[in-house]
Amino acid sequence: LTTSPSQIEDYFVCPRRCFFARELGLYDVSSSPRQALGNVVHNALHDLLRDAAALPISEARATALVEQHWI
Repeated sequence: LTTSPSQIEDYFVCPRRCFFARELGLYDVSSSPRQALGNVVHNALHDLLRDAAALPISEARATALVEQHWI
């Protein structure tokens, strides 16, 4: 079982809507503003940690990665 905080929140808000969206794919879950922001943060953190051996982790690097992944 894999899940995310947003999936859990969707389930507790409305289990039926969660099922329709995530299991049946009846509407696009990823188009919400919160989901878009979450994707930016996850992608930036992924790149920050992936390159941690070669580049130091810093606030400036993290900010640059967020700007790079921002839509």
